[in-house]
Amino acid sequence: MMRYSSPQSARRHQVRSYIGRHRLSALLATTALALWASPTLAEDFVIDGVVNVENGGNVLDGGDSLTVTETGAISTVGTDAVNGTNGNDVVIDGVISSSGANSYGISLVGGVNSVLNNGVINTNGANGRGIQIEGDGDITNTENGLIATNDNSATAIMAVSQHMV
Repeated sequence: MMRYSSPQSARRHQVRSYIGRHRLSALLATTALALWASPTLAEDFVIDGVVNVENGGNVLDGGDSLTVTETGAISTVGTDAVNGTNGNDVVIDGVISSSGANSYGISLVGGVNSVLNNGVINTNGANGRGIQIEGDGDITNTENGLIATNDNSATAIMAVSQHMV
């Protein structure tokens, strides 16, 4: 047990100890909040083989890029072949296909998005879309690019934006 020369010394020690503990708590809370709120890092994904899962198993959550090379393909059933949020870049040099009602070849929502199609995008299913962007961005389908939609109410390109290039 500590002994103090006066009641004021004991009180000063209590106050300093209290302030020290709370400064540490505030520092830890601020650090945790900063780490939690920090933006996600942009990632570059390349599909150079055949995969049967959305985005090749990757997450496009803002600032990311996905490239399907000439030897690459994404083929899905009942879901979008490529799906992203918060602004991403997609380049198709290979083949992507989706089948099933309401499934899209490429669906990008929010942020500023970019799609460059030099390959083949194929959808097969009612209300399917080859490319759909909701938000700002640009869609380029080159002279080598092909978008094929098969079924009722299918649409090759659907852009929902006030600033589409």
